[in-house]
Amino acid sequence: MAKRKRRKKVSSNKRELKKRLQANPALKDAEIVEPPAGEEKISAVILRYVEPYREQVSSKQRFEQLIVVAMTAWNASLLEGDARQELLDVFRGALPSDDDQEWQPDIEQLLAKLIRRKERYFADDRRLIIDYRVSELADEYNLAIVSTPV
Repeated sequence: MAKRKRRKKVSSNKRELKKRLQANPALKDAEIVEPPAGEEKISAVILRYVEPYREQVSSKQRFEQLIVVAMTAWNASLLEGDARQELLDVFRGALPSDDDQEWQPDIEQLLAKLIRRKERYFADDRRLIIDYRVSELADEYNLAIVSTPV
């Protein structure tokens, strides 16, 4: 029964992502690629990518924050020079500007570590992450990701 619920949740995540992409004028014509048989899904790769940091996650909200930082670092690692800096600046500008700014240096440090991790261990994976969705089933987080080749 749990597997059936999990499969339905995964299908629901994929449908939701496809609807969001079709609704976004900038992304509606993007080439969405399903991995060929035998190739690991990008969501599974990203879960391996963030594995060293998963123990610090205590809620769905924190898991989603980790995924957003990881996706930003992943995509930034695929860019060079000004394009990389521009993506990182956009990310920093999107961070909440509430009174609690003490975590900002931690985010910067995590971004730098994740970029190095991507370049070292996942350098051959050239998929750009376009969108994602996190859901929760029981005490497990499910990640669905849409990517496109660079």
